[in-house]
Amino acid sequence: GKLSLHTELSDGLMVNLADHIAFALERHGQGLDLSNALLSEIRSFYPHEYEIGMKALEIIRKHTGSTLPRDEAGFIALHFISVASQINSMSETNEMMRLIRKVLSLVEYDCQIQLDRNSLQYERFVTHLKYFSRRLFSEQTSTALETDPGLYQMIKSQYKKAYLCALKVADLVRKEYGKTLNNDEMVYLTIHINRLIELYRQSRD
Repeated sequence: GKLSLHTELSDGLMVNLADHIAFALERHGQGLDLSNALLSEIRSFYPHEYEIGMKALEIIRKHTGSTLPRDEAGFIALHFISVASQINSMSETNEMMRLIRKVLSLVEYDCQIQLDRNSLQYERFVTHLKYFSRRLFSEQTSTALETDPGLYQMIKSQYKKAYLCALKVADLVRKEYGKTLNNDEMVYLTIHINRLIELYRQSRD
């Protein structure tokens, strides 16, 4: 496990995981498999951890003869995600994924673009959103220096469409989480969204 994760696995994680798997097997034996509402998000936002979950199912099958459903691979992945993100709880990880999903659909809907989920730009945006939501939930304020006001103004006027979309994201975050995004975050969001708009335009031409 340690090799593929690039992270030391704490005893706490191993105990939780062992408990979780024992419980999953017991439920499976009674025909009570849980469905994982976030399975598609886990697969697309955390492919590495999902892969580990799938490997875990393979190991469980070899040792117990029980074939657990893919949903379980997602639940197992969640254990690793919350450790890797240094996030306190599963519910925070779920909340992070919901936020990312909301932001992505807002960007698609609001900028009227279709996101190419196989593109590098999309992958970078999702990675940014992971850090962004992690900061949001861990109460960390961005340690980066406040953006130069000149740069902020330039980004605002140059990438009007993307900036308006970033404002909508800021609005969502304020309404749902009571947090205000600083200029720094606004600049990053705008640049990422602009790349996605450009990519969409190129694909249309």
